[in-house]
Amino acid sequence: MTYFREILFPLIAVAAAFVVGGIFVVLIGDDPIETYRLLIGSALSWPDGIGYTLFYATPLIFTGLAVAVAFRCGLLNIGAEGQLYVAAFATAWVGFTFANLPGWVLVPLACLTAIVAGAVWGAIPGVLKARFGSHEVINTIMLNFIAVALASYFTQYHYKNEGDPIMQTKMIGLIDPARNFSGENAHVPRFGQFFDFFPERIPLNISFLLALLACIIAYVFLWRTEWGYEIRAAGPNQPAA
Repeated sequence: MTYFREILFPLIAVAAAFVVGGIFVVLIGDDPIETYRLLIGSALSWPDGIGYTLFYATPLIFTGLAVAVAFRCGLLNIGAEGQLYVAAFATAWVGFTFANLPGWVLVPLACLTAIVAGAVWGAIPGVLKARFGSHEVINTIMLNFIAVALASYFTQYHYKNEGDPIMQTKMIGLIDPARNFSGENAHVPRFGQFFDFFPERIPLNISFLLALLACIIAYVFLWRTEWGYEIRAAGPNQPAA
């Protein structure tokens, strides 16, 4: 019954969101059925729709796991967005700063940098909570704005191509700035490079498989280890745990 409720309640929430969204679509004079048909049909079309859906879902999976682990401990990590911004910027910085490194060094280095940067940023509200009792929701929300502001500042004034009107960093893996030549050292291989039935133009890459692996690791950690059990026990009732 517990597992049934865990599945039922999210489905009810999704259905309610579709109903409310349909009401707004009707209010602006459009057909909600046709709108949802285009929305869902485009996302599930093969191969572009599914490929791009999974591509955009990949960072959300990693970010969702960061929230899920903390939530099992009774903490509301509202700062996952800021942690994502910091980790992504740190990864980009490694990508264009050490572009001449071989791919088997550069890609793991970029991934490790993302993990460390996101963890350090997430540790700030953790330390404030543990040492001073500051509420993690307030701290993490404020740190989201700080993370976005810092990433924007460094991009705008230090790590953007001169004259580029778009708020973006230098090209990742840029080996020859004079010719604007980009190497492949900093790029994760796409599915299209391994599977003939999948077009290489779609950016879905092996990081999606890493996200699925992270889900399995998070499950094993929370439900099959002593430390995970302690985390789950502390969540519902910390004094008793």
